[in-house]
Amino acid sequence: MSQINVDIVNPETGTSLTLNGDLITQITNAPMLATDNTGEIYSPYQIATVNMTSADILSMGATPIELLPAPGANNYYDIQYIIFEFTKNSTQYVYTDAPVVWIGSSEFAILNENLIKGLAPYKMVKVTPGPLAVNIDGNATWSATYLLDSNVYITSLNGANPTTGNGTMRAIICYRNVTFGTL
Repeated sequence: MSQINVDIVNPETGTSLTLNGDLITQITNAPMLATDNTGEIYSPYQIATVNMTSADILSMGATPIELLPAPGANNYYDIQYIIFEFTKNSTQYVYTDAPVVWIGSSEFAILNENLIKGLAPYKMVKVTPGPLAVNIDGNATWSATYLLDSNVYITSLNGANPTTGNGTMRAIICYRNVTFGTL
């Protein structure tokens, strides 16, 4: 019996799947998880979680908070989404700047400063990539710019630190490390 090789492409989503015999050898632009015929789960993406204390947030204009370290020479991060969860404690932040996610020296996403200030005890924003800069529900702008060998971090747009406040924030990043020229 001969082995069958198949490429399946969904023209509406761009999702493609390459089968060599009975093994999945490549998944492109796919959902986060897929299974092959043996039931093995395949995911090219990883999840990183970064917890930010009140002290981290109070100094983030002067001391950026690293979300992902540099991926290594000739590599970059393909980020599927970042979720920011903010928990307000007893004192709200006074903040006149905007939190910004950077990849190296490239501005990646601008978050609304209301994420870390205001009266709501819990807030969440999910940033997802798009081909152009977009505004997501007034909360984030995503430019989808990737730089080789660059860490991902959050800081203030104009370098200002929040004053007062004692809330915490968590970032959940879904990403994969890609070697340039291998997709």
